[in-house]
Amino acid sequence: MKKVWVLIVLLLIISPLYLFTDNIPTKGFKLGLNIANVYGELDSTESTTGLAVGAFFRKPLSNNFSIQPEVYYSQKGYITPSDSLSSEARYSLNYLEVTVLFIYTIPKTNFGLFAGPYISIFLNGSITLNIWGIDISLDIPAGEMTPFDVGVVFGGMYSIKKFFVDTRASLGFINFPSDDSNMKNYVFQISGGLQF
Repeated sequence: MKKVWVLIVLLLIISPLYLFTDNIPTKGFKLGLNIANVYGELDSTESTTGLAVGAFFRKPLSNNFSIQPEVYYSQKGYITPSDSLSSEARYSLNYLEVTVLFIYTIPKTNFGLFAGPYISIFLNGSITLNIWGIDISLDIPAGEMTPFDVGVVFGGMYSIKKFFVDTRASLGFINFPSDDSNMKNYVFQISGGLQF
């Protein structure tokens, strides 16, 4: 059901762009590295790495402005380091993310700056505990997580013909544990891909 809602949102975004503009969109695929953490009440967490992979299309709105809807799988999470009372815990959180970027291309260059909102659907997650050098993995029950996240993305990109690289940061606005914890997702992402 979650994936159905994501597809509906994508159709609502994409359809008007095809109906009301004549420019041919650029399509592409991306693969990236997430450096994820949380912000809020926990001040002793460490970053963890994850994968980001998905697809996009870019529709010009004018000479220098374009809109770029994206849909991709994104691995987020964080690490709570060990101390004298507890072992290290690695939280892995998997999302299906839909982003809509508004891009400004700097005139006479291949550089672009972008920003826009995102919505993420929580798919699944796990906690890996390191106890005396042994990893024990436990699934996170879906009821303990907020089913979606909403936030903002901002960053920059550089294109060379069919190839591009981009760096971005995303800040979540919604606490993702379903209890009263004040914890939100933060991700720095480096990615590259093909566009055609």
